[in-house]
Amino acid sequence: MRSWLFSNWRAVARSFGFEEYDAPILEYEELYKRKGGEEITQQMYNFVDRGDQQVALRPEMTPSLARIVLQKVCAFVTHLVFISTH
Repeated sequence: MRSWLFSNWRAVARSFGFEEYDAPILEYEELYKRKGGEEITQQMYNFVDRGDQQVALRPEMTPSLARIVLQKVCAFVTHLVFISTH
């Protein structure tokens, strides 16, 4: 039942132009320190991985999704121009 539901959900979403995305469950801890400061990492599950990198369990999708969107936008947009009328 679950597979059927998600399969149909994906098909309907694709028919309306949506794209499915996936992101890693672990992120470099430094990403969260830059975003929210040192104290934010004290509220997260973090550890040193086998590669000796400080990583954290992703508490939300915002940073991961922002990187995905930025990569897609950069792939299509080669020049941006901003103006201000004030």
